Amino acid sequence: MTVKYRNNEKSKRMRSLAKSLALVWALWWIFFGVAYAVGEKFSKQALLVLLVFPLLFLGSAMLPRLSERTGGIVLLVEGFIILVGYPWFTYGRVPLFAIVAVLFMLALPPLVAGFLFLAAGRRKMGAPEASQEIQ
Repeated sequence: MTVKYRNNEKSKRMRSLAKSLALVWALWWIFFGVAYAVGEKFSKQALLVLLVFPLLFLGSAMLPRLSERTGGIVLLVEGFIILVGYPWFTYGRVPLFAIVAVLFMLALPPLVAGFLFLAAGRRKMGAPEASQEIQ
């Protein structure tokens, strides 16, 4: 018995988009960490950023390749922590526009990628639609 899952092509596209988004997000922030370290002439704080950024961002971007559900949840949690934590730590010291801009670049991509991973997994596991052929 062959079962065609509903929107299987859509779930493949959603997973591809989520993987690409997470990887581009991670590489951008790794580049930012390296540029920061170079600009600070590799101070102790800059070296810490240089060690933490690649592990944190690349690790969370590559985890969904092993387990989409776990990776999606990790990306959602990470995005939510940034969404709540960054404004809390920077409010009053950084202009509101800068906070919003950073949230769009730092928190929104993992939230969207995590949601796409979880939504694609639900589509993949969904029941076949009545209009599709079941053999």
